[in-house]
Amino acid sequence: RLGSEKEIRDNRLVTDGWKRMHFPDASSNLYAIDIEDGKICWKQVWDSSPGFPCPAWFRSSAPLLHDGLIYGSGNIGAFILNASDGALILQKKLGCNTDSRSAPVMDNKTLYISTADSGVLALDPKTLNILRRFETGPAGIYTSPYTYGNIMTVESPLIIRGNLLIFAASDGNIYFYDKNTAALKEKIQLGAPALTAPIIKDNSVTAADFYACVRKFKIKNI
Repeated sequence: RLGSEKEIRDNRLVTDGWKRMHFPDASSNLYAIDIEDGKICWKQVWDSSPGFPCPAWFRSSAPLLHDGLIYGSGNIGAFILNASDGALILQKKLGCNTDSRSAPVMDNKTLYISTADSGVLALDPKTLNILRRFETGPAGIYTSPYTYGNIMTVESPLIIRGNLLIFAASDGNIYFYDKNTAALKEKIQLGAPALTAPIIKDNSVTAADFYACVRKFKIKNI
């Protein structure tokens, strides 16, 4: 039995060298659990009390564990915690809704996060400053709570392949961006919103859309 006191909504548990699992629950708490006995090693609580500057809660997506730090996003910001004790190192407002189920990805000293209304962001992992933006078209469905209108939602896991950042989006397209310049290299139209990661193999991509259609495409310009 795990030590969480609330419903666990995320479907990815992140383990580390201390034999711990890290995961969020439905009340915006983030846990580190001993995988051998299920006891809570530490618990980080999102404080939403008036006047407390806490822009990022912990319930939106699985955290990223990298070099002894935990990176995550949710609500309207991003955060960094110390993996050993859960201490908050940094949290920052990003000026957008970061309630996406897609977990952050680290590559070449750059942190990539998905958002509910602004596509994908490349962040400096030390300061959480925005370095680059990877935009999509308007979402065809609304999957993030209380978020609607002309929004650019990405729920798909992010894929790094060489110099490419690849992801599917809720506008029904698969995007191939140059991760270093944010230049769009190719866009493949699925025809319906996509919430899962595309599969890249050789010069082809296979993806499933919201209406349970699975399609395979040849990648032409990559």
